[in-house]
Parts: sequence; C-alpha cells; structure tokens
Amino acid sequence: IFSRAATVLCVSEAERRRVVEDYPAIADRSSVVGIGVDVDAVRETEPYERERPVVLMVGRLEAYKQVDLAVEAFGSVNVPSDLVIIGSGPERERISERISGLGLDGRVRMLGYLDDEETRRWQRTATVVLSMSRAESFGLGLAEAVVAGARVVASDIPAHREVSAMSGGEFSFVSAGADRDEVAAALSGALRSGHGEDGHWTIPSWDIVAQRIAEHYFAAISAA
Repeated sequence: IFSRAATVLCVSEAERRRVVEDYPAIADRSSVVGIGVDVDAVRETEPYERERPVVLMVGRLEAYKQVDLAVEAFGSVNVPSDLVIIGSGPERERISERISGLGLDGRVRMLGYLDDEETRRWQRTATVVLSMSRAESFGLGLAEAVVAGARVVASDIPAHREVSAMSGGEFSFVSAGADRDEVAAALSGALRSGHGEDGHWTIPSWDIVAQRIAEHYFAAISAA
C-alpha cells in the first residue's frame, strides 16, 4: 500500500516520523494535514454544574495511557477537586480496583464510554484535562480541551508538544517518566490557576483540514 500510494497523509509530524522510520521510501511523498476540532459544537455545549473543579481524562483505558498513575497522583492533589474518567478498555477493572484501594471512590468517577455530546459537556466542565499517555499520533482530546476552555497537563511526548504549539493553549508538561509527585504538583498548580482564557487558541476547524486534504487529493490526481 505504501509503495503504491501517491501521497501519504499524517495527522502530526510525530506520526509522520514514525511512519517514515518504517517505510523510508515514502519520505518525499508524506505530508502532515493535522486534525481539526468541531469548534462550534464544543463552544455551544453547556457545562455541568459542579461544586468543585474537575480534572478530566478521556480515552481508551490501555496500559500505555497510564491512567493508574494519574489516579495515584490525583490522590496526592491538595486542592479540593474531582477526577472524571471517560472511556473503556482492558485496564478498566484494574483502575477501578486502584481507585478503591486508595480510598478515592468519593472523588473519582469512571463513566465508561460516552457519546460525543456528553463528552463535550464534561470537556466544557473541566478545569483541567489530563493525559499521561506514553505515545500518541496526535492528541485530539487535548485540542478539544483547549477550545473548551480547560488547562492541560500532559506527558512530554512529541505529539502533545505539537498540540500545544498549534493550539496556543495553556499547557503544563510533566516528564514522560514522571512519578506520582511530579504529576500531582502539576495538577495542583493547574487547578489553582483555574480555567484557561477563552478565545486564546489557534486550532483549525474540520473545514480547514478538509480543504488541506482535498488539495493533496487534487495534486495526486493531477500527477497521475
């Protein structure tokens, strides 16, 4: 497939580099088109009413996402707040047991899979969105968080750095191998700072991304 492709489109430079490592021949035929955010849908969604600030995690519950580390760190956060986890996956039971073992049942909620509308409501509610993932192609949830008005605490990996650079959002990075105390300190600082500033982001809409993709399609057809 790669050898026959006229162009290979990637969502980030981090993804492009990884693809080229495996398929060096496509280096000159690969481009980054990015990922867009449905800005209007996010901004028009009503947040939930909450008495305390919310830290939000969204994504599949896989080991490389390090949700267990995030839960442990949250247990050490000294700012009154709640942790909401959206997503399902093979780590769900183990994470749930860890929450109970740390005595955090009253502060941590695992909501499982939610549809887009409910997820957007939690994104609009969150003061901080957290991702401790060790590897990503992009970080759509973080881009959506910026549009929603949340601060971001994220592992320092190439894809997350790209989202920060292209979004103009308020990011706090922790090292990819961070321990509980480093993550807890970053979360506490972000929670004390409160919500991010509305409108201070530069994330493209899906219309813009679609236009970029179409331009690559037309170029490939013209060269055929």
